[in-house]
Parts: sequence; C-alpha cells; structure tokens
Amino acid sequence: MTVSFVCRTESPLPVEELFDRARSVDLHLDSQKDSGERAIAGITEGLIGEGQEVT
Repeated sequence: MTVSFVCRTESPLPVEELFDRARSVDLHLDSQKDSGERAIAGITEGLIGEGQEVT
C-alpha cells in the first residue's frame, strides 16, 4: 500500500529568507537548545552551503 501526503506552509516572508532560515545552523541550534545539541565540526555557525557539512 502506498501512502502520501502534502504539507503546505504559508508565510509572509520572501522565499529567499525562508531558504536562508532553513539552512541556518544558528536557528537550528537555538530551536534545540533544551536538548543540549551543539555543532562541533564543519560549519558550526551561520548559513550552511551546498557541499558543506555540520557535525
């Protein structure tokens, strides 16, 4: 059996800002601060780019 779904998110922000937020290491870490998650290698702050990694 195949199952699929569509998730639609609407935002007043420009697509470029949404894309940058999606690749922001800082915003991700802030959203996970209660878990103690941290970036320890690779790109550890700012915006991650194509081909870059964060650990």
